[in-house]
Amino acid sequence: MWTALTMQQMLKIILMAIVPYIELRGAIPLAILGYGASPLTAFVLGVCGNLLPIIPIMLLLPVLANWAERILVIRRFFCWIRRRTKKHRVKINNYGFFGLVFFVAIPLPMTGVWTGSAIAYLLGVRKRSAFAALTLGVLIAGVIVTLMVILGSSFNNILD
Repeated sequence: MWTALTMQQMLKIILMAIVPYIELRGAIPLAILGYGASPLTAFVLGVCGNLLPIIPIMLLLPVLANWAERILVIRRFFCWIRRRTKKHRVKINNYGFFGLVFFVAIPLPMTGVWTGSAIAYLLGVRKRSAFAALTLGVLIAGVIVTLMVILGSSFNNILD
């Protein structure tokens, strides 16, 4: 039933998991349904690929934000975000780590590592804490997506 993946297929899965918006929500189904990979292989490749951009994003985001603040519209947007963040600081401090985990763990569009990293930066979450929350969120999302693909394909087989 499951087939061994070629190096090219594995690379495609990892690269798809890196791509914003698609991330592991597209990589895991591609691996299992498109290439016939085992669920464990699909999970590992999808999660590893999705974790790859975290550190570069977290390191580059402050630099890009600093550069972007030179543009008036972007500076105003950042000021607006900071005011709203300050206003809700108590809630953010209460739910910061687990809120970020939960946000990334829900496998919906715009709730992955890229958006989670941006939120962590904008909310001032420490890098180590953000990295841990993002990693845990990706692991949970990977389990959810893998189970959804397995259950969906099993249900489809029953109907056939």
